[in-house]
Order: sequence, then structure tokens, then C-alpha cells
Amino acid sequence: MTTCQLTDLDRRPELLPAVVALFAGATAGRCHAMCGEPAGMAMPVTPELVGDTLGTLCAVDGPQLLGSLAICPYSTEQVTLWGPVVDGGHRRQGIGSLLVRSCREAARDGGFSSLRVLIDQRNRGARSFWLGQGLSPWKIDRLYELTLPGSLPAEAGVHLAQARDHAELVHLLRQGFPDSSYPDDPLSQREREGYRHYLLQDGGRIVAAAALKDHPGRAWLSLVAVDPRFRGRHCGHRLLAGILHHEAVRGTRRLGLEVLADNSAAITLYERAGFTQVCAATIMTGPL
Repeated sequence: MTTCQLTDLDRRPELLPAVVALFAGATAGRCHAMCGEPAGMAMPVTPELVGDTLGTLCAVDGPQLLGSLAICPYSTEQVTLWGPVVDGGHRRQGIGSLLVRSCREAARDGGFSSLRVLIDQRNRGARSFWLGQGLSPWKIDRLYELTLPGSLPAEAGVHLAQARDHAELVHLLRQGFPDSSYPDDPLSQREREGYRHYLLQDGGRIVAAAALKDHPGRAWLSLVAVDPRFRGRHCGHRLLAGILHHEAVRGTRRLGLEVLADNSAAITLYERAGFTQVCAATIMTGPL
């Protein structure tokens, strides 16, 4: 008879290899548990990727791992869940629901007010499970990738941001992403964490900007923002072309990003630049 107890990976670090193996078995296809860390979406599961989460809950029977659920950062108010992934022999024992209840308690204790999860559109079982947990579909998220050639043409006006650019850059990012907590920390700190900030200047002012960070297997492009007063002037295209040139020079070989399916302008921009869709996920959200 199974005796299920809940713990977390910080208390039981010896469970890490089993957690990685469990999540690694739930990738690609109809059983895919989409990673809640954007840069880890559709990537091989590694100890480092699990370690980048806010915490990982584990259901155990003594030394045996029965299931796991990772809590990933998203905003100051919301967390993204990765899983739950339950060992095949224990899926009918309510372990997934138990992990979700514990996760909700932990997130509330951490000051969060809501949660979200990414459901690979091929995984109908996960969609049914989360509907049963009180979550509702919100929008469709698409994952795109591009393999970079060895060299690409340069684009005038696109370069890496300097410290003197940070204040203007923060203003632009807040305009483009008012709900994001990314600009809350100094951009100099973000850069020490490994981020690179690219910008496009026109007439001496910053008209478009983006953040990018290296991750195992590919670099991840995020927070692409264009000054509203300069939209319709191909600023996004110019910025992206410049980023691809500089990244090719740096030796980046694979670049990934996510975009909402209803953002047709961004999708057109990325597809024209050569990005191809890897998979799509339903974003489901709900209260704690």
C-alpha cells in the first residue's frame, strides 16, 4: 500500500536525479508537461533547469518519488506551474491534486494571488486535469526557434545598451510590458545575471529594445518593445535584424522566443526573420 507524504526538494536534495528523470519523461507530444520557465520550454530537462524554479514539491513514499510539481517565477503576483508529473503507476491515486493543493498553499504563503500553467495543445489529459483544478483557458502561446547561420548583415542603429542608456530603456520596457516585474530591478543587475539588452536608436533616441539571455542549448529573446510613437516604421524588423547579426557574431547558434497567438504583427515579424514554430500551448490561469 502506498503511503504518500509531501516534501520539497530543498529538504530532500537526494531526490533531484529522480525529479529530473520524471520530468524528462514528460516531454514532446501528448504527455508533454510544458516547463514554466520560458527559456526551458521544449528543452531537455536538466538539474540546472529544475534549480531555476522557486521550489519543487515532491510526493514520496519513503525513498520513492511518486510525483512532483515545480513552481516557477512569473510576476510579483503570479506563479507558473510546471507539472504535476506523476509516476505512471500512481496517477489514479490523487497525487496530482494533492501536489496542486500544497502548491497553492505555498504560493499564498509567498504573497502570490494567482497561478498559470502552460498546456501543450497535444496533451488533452493535462487540460482536463487543470480544468478540474479550477483553471480556465486564457490564450494560446507559441514557441518559436531559429538556427542562426555563421554570419548575417549588420543593421545600422542596433547595438548593446550601455549604462547611460538604462533609464531610457527602463521607460520603454515599462511602456511595452506594464505588468512585467523585469524592469523593477536595475538593468545593471540584470546584466550581471547574464542578460544582454539590445536597442535601436533613431535620431538619437531609443525607439526599440529587447532583452536576451543565454541558456543551455539556446539563447532566449524576450521583452521586445517598440516605442508606440514609432510603430509602423519597421523598427521591430530593424531591431530583430540587428540582434540576429550581433548574436551570430557572438557565436549563438540557436535562438528561442514565445509569442501569443493573437499577436499577428509579432508572428509575422518572427516568421519573416526565419523563426519556425516548435509547439503551441494553452495558457490556463486561476486563483490560489
